[in-house]
Amino acid sequence: MPAALPPLIAAAKALASTPKWVEVGDQFNFTVPLDIDGTTQIGLRLRGKCSRDYPDQNLTFQVEYQFKGIANWSR
Repeated sequence: MPAALPPLIAAAKALASTPKWVEVGDQFNFTVPLDIDGTTQIGLRLRGKCSRDYPDQNLTFQVEYQFKGIANWSR
C-alpha cells in the first residue's frame, strides 16, 4: 500500500461540489471530487450509483483514489 493512502483514508472528507445524478442505462450515477481541509484532492472522488427502479433500496457509494501512474479510472 502506498504511504499516501492511510492519511487519505483517515482524513475527514467533504464534497468538492454538489453531485449531479446522471441516468446511465437502468441506473443513476454520479462522481464528485473530494476535499480534505478545504483543498480538492487530485485523484480522490466519491462515486454513487443506484437502480433507476429502486433508488431507495439498491444504493451504493464508494470512495475511489487514482494513484499516480494509473492511466484511467476503471469502470
